[in-house]
Amino acid sequence: MRLRYIVLLLTVLTIVGCSDDNVKTTTSQPAPSTSECRWAQGLEVPALKSGNIVHPVVTYEQAVSDSVLTYIYEWDPKRRHIRWTAFSFDKFTCQKNWKRKDWESTEWGGDPWHDDEYLAPKMRTTYENHRGNGYDRGHMVASADRLYSSQANWATYSYSNMSPQLDSFNKEYWSQLEQLVQNWGASRKFCDKLYVVKGGTIDDDKDILEIKKSIAVPKYYFMAVMREKDGKYDAVGFLMEHSNEGYTREMSLLPYAMTIDALEARTGIDFFHNLADDVEEAIEQTFDKSVWGMK
Repeated sequence: MRLRYIVLLLTVLTIVGCSDDNVKTTTSQPAPSTSECRWAQGLEVPALKSGNIVHPVVTYEQAVSDSVLTYIYEWDPKRRHIRWTAFSFDKFTCQKNWKRKDWESTEWGGDPWHDDEYLAPKMRTTYENHRGNGYDRGHMVASADRLYSSQANWATYSYSNMSPQLDSFNKEYWSQLEQLVQNWGASRKFCDKLYVVKGGTIDDDKDILEIKKSIAVPKYYFMAVMREKDGKYDAVGFLMEHSNEGYTREMSLLPYAMTIDALEARTGIDFFHNLADDVEEAIEQTFDKSVWGMK
């Protein structure tokens, strides 16, 4: 039974709420403050917006005998959409031990879509919010981003990880950037660790296409990517308009690349703020095209 699979997964999948003056939590148990929550101190985690909810999705991985951050997200209960989601690729989390098609031979019989039970019912999204809305259920943390275990991949099918995306944008254009970042994250020659933040613009009404079935549809999608290699850091940002027009199937991503400072100005999000201030300032002012293989 599918219920049995969920129960088994919940023995290894844990959601931890972090709470302080700027963060609400929906967990029933007292949650640690943001300053005490180690997951919120990760270099990939942006600064939090007052009034929103932050949840780390953590799996216990037997392969490394430890808890691993699958991803962490900030949820806007008014927009019913993530403000950002963040994760990293390292020598373990870049592994491919599971395939999307593997779900076909499980009791799910296919993609394991599920509600995010850790958000209160009045603020979560479900299948009904996406059914017949004219958009794809676009993963923010892509299924292909988390293939190191079945439970990590399962977590990406939460409806809180879905954004209403136009079909061609989702499957042909945005996916090109996702695949590029996945390739970077898989290469130990390129990085020791790759930190990734993704999201859609939902803070300002002018950056929202529409509200469809209670979910904000972003006008733009972004990524902030930071490379750690031999103790040094480099970063680049990307911003793409949510459209089926103006893109090609094999396109240069350079026109959509920018400094992190520029992306912060455009999104209002403070990326990589857990870095030392001098390091953060240096890497956010510029990006080196040659580092990222762009011409």
